[in-house]
Amino acid sequence: MDELKAYCHPTANNFTNICKTHPEIKHITPPSVTTTSRFAKSLGAMILLPLMWFLKMYDSTGPKSLPKFMAHECGQLSGEWRQQLLSFRPQQGMNSVRQSSGAILDQLWQSLPLFGGSADLSGPNVVLKTPKAVFGPPDDDGKQSYEGRYVHFGTREHGMAAIANGMAAYSTRKDHKSGKLGQAIIPIAATFSMFQLYAAPAIRMSALMKLQVIHIGTHDSIAEGACGPTHQPVELVNLWRSMPNLLHIRPCDAEEAIGAWIMAVDYKGPTILGLNRGPVPLQGGTDRTKMQKGGYVIEENESAMVTLVSTGSEVYQTVDAAKILRERAISTRIVSMPCMRRFEEQGKEYISSVLPRDGRPVISVEAMSTHGWARWATASIGLDSFGTTVHADAVAEHFQLNAKHIARRVTEYLREIGDANAVLLPWRAI
Repeated sequence: MDELKAYCHPTANNFTNICKTHPEIKHITPPSVTTTSRFAKSLGAMILLPLMWFLKMYDSTGPKSLPKFMAHECGQLSGEWRQQLLSFRPQQGMNSVRQSSGAILDQLWQSLPLFGGSADLSGPNVVLKTPKAVFGPPDDDGKQSYEGRYVHFGTREHGMAAIANGMAAYSTRKDHKSGKLGQAIIPIAATFSMFQLYAAPAIRMSALMKLQVIHIGTHDSIAEGACGPTHQPVELVNLWRSMPNLLHIRPCDAEEAIGAWIMAVDYKGPTILGLNRGPVPLQGGTDRTKMQKGGYVIEENESAMVTLVSTGSEVYQTVDAAKILRERAISTRIVSMPCMRRFEEQGKEYISSVLPRDGRPVISVEAMSTHGWARWATASIGLDSFGTTVHADAVAEHFQLNAKHIARRVTEYLREIGDANAVLLPWRAI
């Protein structure tokens, strides 16, 4: 059909070609598509009527389980999952946030209608801590069936995210009593953070359509180390943080990971959980509830000379740097900011209580691009270049992003600005 050819694309040069088709028709749909869609609609109505009659009869004669079934169909979640997370006790000692997230997810598989998997990285993403029934044609050993909820997507990041969008869109329901929207299925899609760039168009569509998809991105900074800059997403945080309707969360430890999962399940839109690769300690001041405001004080000091604000796996380096600064008689306070979008949604009073604009310096610390931090900080320590290929334990030293170098850079900055009002000075990377 000529009207479907590329020369009919609506550009100024093709206006003449468009007029050669059917100028009175605003939108052209091939007859075969129209016929098929009308048939599908009629068939759906034919199937739905007897189904609703069956459900009504079942409710009147059988066990009173229809309300529970309908609540699930409408995506109205029970409170079990929340109680699980509020009572969850994180493992003490040094653990990577991806491992902590995996332990949390292991619990949530039991209490939430999760469906999804990983793009060939189930182990590194820690989304299959305890073996789950895999979705697919039944096999002889019973490990795979159509009742399974875990999917091995293979190295198909875009396909995985697009499929997750489809599941979220299809399963969105409105509760017939409350009128609330919910999802009968909550899709998860996991891969390395860097490889989420392959899925970016699909992630953008989930944000555009406000579809609840939980994207898990592990190995989310230069601390990935030996795999080199091809696996170190120094710039992607700016894409995700600037994307409307998308929550990008970088929890700094196991305690914040719990709060991040609560945020992701509560949010009726897409979430990216940025999880680090290497072990980090459980910080004393982190809080699964407070972190849901996006940013909060984890070490307070009303007479502090400087505020250090950090996120993700860099928080523990920042805490250690603060100890060195205190030895130099530089008093500090520390803010963790796992989610910029959620923080900027807070009221002015709360924001100013966390990051006061009183002339004292606020310095951000993140092993990624410094772009975007000028809104909150007077200066930033970060990485405005690609990473490099060194062992994970050596990469922070290589880029001078470990505790001793953070303390040195802060000290030099404070010496340079002296008693000046830091808020009135131009922001800069230091």
